[in-house]
Amino acid sequence: MYRGSYAGYLGRYDASYRLFEEAEAVARDAGLLEILGEVLLSRAFIYFRQKDYVSSDASFREALELSGKIGGWYLRGHGLWGIGKNLMIQEHYHEALP
Repeated sequence: MYRGSYAGYLGRYDASYRLFEEAEAVARDAGLLEILGEVLLSRAFIYFRQKDYVSSDASFREALELSGKIGGWYLRGHGLWGIGKNLMIQEHYHEALP
């Protein structure tokens, strides 16, 4: 997961998404929902950096949905933050307000 993030920060997006896919598969297979949530958040942020707001929003929403199964504030808070950030950057101000 971290290697996927670092590759994305360096602009190596193909490698980044390949590493995220591997990390997601491992987390799902092992039932590690918290790690899966981290993978989703990390991938969403790399999509955001690429200005792929549709994919970023989808990943943040998937993380938010997962937060309902896990509980706690961290995943939920970051999922909501990411969704709002995507809406604001696209100037969808009314939709960004709860």
